[in-house]
Amino acid sequence: MALEGQLSDFNLAEILQLISTQQKSGFLNLETSRTTVFIFDKGMLISTRDRRDRTRDPLESFLRAYGFFGEAQWKHIEYVRANSTLDLTEILTSEGLLSEGELDRVLRSIAQEMTVAGMKLRRGRYHFLPTQGTPPGVRRPVRLDVQGLLMEAARRIDEEELLREALPSQAVTFTQGGKTLPAEALGETGQRILKLALADLNLGQIIRQG
Repeated sequence: MALEGQLSDFNLAEILQLISTQQKSGFLNLETSRTTVFIFDKGMLISTRDRRDRTRDPLESFLRAYGFFGEAQWKHIEYVRANSTLDLTEILTSEGLLSEGELDRVLRSIAQEMTVAGMKLRRGRYHFLPTQGTPPGVRRPVRLDVQGLLMEAARRIDEEELLREALPSQAVTFTQGGKTLPAEALGETGQRILKLALADLNLGQIIRQG
C-alpha cells in the first residue's frame, strides 16, 4: 500500500488510523519544515527514531529539552558514542543513566508528543513506505496502540486551549499561597513540580524541567 499526499487533504489522525486498521508495517514520513517519522509493525507504532537520519535524534532532543542530564553526563555520552557503535538507547542503559523502565517511559512520551505535534499540522506532505515484515534497523522498539495515542493527543490538544486561557504567558511565576497542601498529600510528580514552582522559575522553565 503506497500512501502519499498533502496533510491538508488527510490529517495525521486519519493516516494513523488507516495504517493501524490495515495492520501495515513501514515508515510514515511527515515532510514539513523538518521531517518526522513514525515506524509501524503490523499496525502498531514501534518507534519515532529514524536511524537513517543522522541530523536529529528525537530521543536526544527530548532528553536535552527536559534537562535530564548535566553537562558532564552529556560529555560522557558523547565520548562513549564516539568510541563505540552503541545506539543512544544502549548507552543510556549500559552507563546507568536510565533504567530499562525509565527509558521505555521516555520513548513512549516522545511518541505521544510527536503525535500531538503531528495532529496540529495542516501543511506539508506525508509518505508511507511499506515494508515486508518488521521494518529493519529499529533500535529499542516499543509497541504503542494508535487509538490510545490519538485519544490522549486529542485530550491534550483540548486542554491546551483551557491552559492558555488560565496561563496566557510562559513568563508567569508562582508564589506560595495561604492554603498549602502537605507534601505527603502530593505524588512524586506533584512534589517535584511544587518544588520547581517555588524556586522562582517561570512557567516555561518549569515545563522544560517538569
